[in-house]
Amino acid sequence: MIKPFRGEFVISQGFGLRPEYYKKYNLEGHNGIDYALPSTTQIIAPHFGKVLEVTDEGKKGYGKYIKIESQLEGSVFAHLGTFQVKVGDTVSEGQPIALSDNTGDSSGPHLHWGYYRIPRNRQNGFNGFIDQLPLLTAPVIDYRK
Repeated sequence: MIKPFRGEFVISQGFGLRPEYYKKYNLEGHNGIDYALPSTTQIIAPHFGKVLEVTDEGKKGYGKYIKIESQLEGSVFAHLGTFQVKVGDTVSEGQPIALSDNTGDSSGPHLHWGYYRIPRNRQNGFNGFIDQLPLLTAPVIDYRK
């Protein structure tokens, strides 16, 4: 699995942070990793899968988002601008899927990437999402440290 973009961008919010804010979503904390991507940054599939959802929630929640899933894993990419795939498409690792933006419940342009393994444990306090950083094959620079 690779990062869902090319280049290096700062992690603006890590997994599990700000439990007081995410309580309104019935979560124990942030259920993904946020990267400070400027609007219109190319988003790529970090792993193989089938596109299950291409959705626009407007100004709430994830805003414009895409869900990709295989038999082993799944990802949700949120706060997007332009979609470049449709429901039913099969995508390969590294294939373009969208452009980043600032849609939904968002305070600025960024990418929210939620990741889960199959079977998905939706009772883990994060709706089944887990911290994917240890699973990436390419190094990630975390500037928060």
